[in-house]
Amino acid sequence: MNRKNKRVSGAKKAKLHRLLFVDPKGTVSMDELADRLIALRLVQEIFLAGHGSGYAAKVRFFPEKEPRDARAYVAGLISKDYGSVVKA
Repeated sequence: MNRKNKRVSGAKKAKLHRLLFVDPKGTVSMDELADRLIALRLVQEIFLAGHGSGYAAKVRFFPEKEPRDARAYVAGLISKDYGSVVKA
């Protein structure tokens, strides 16, 4: 018998958060970085947590507007004054 995998979900296309690690530059506070991230045009929601050497950022994009490369999108639009995205 041939079985196929089937995904069952309450939502048709549930958008997951993307987890990014940001290496802050200088004395950038979590509040400053949060303000900059939420100001990005495609970003719907963020959650920041302090990490040993930087910040872990969970980023959710607006439905149907998520960029193909979330790390490159965020890294390209946050100023170098706020730090760099080191991993996605």
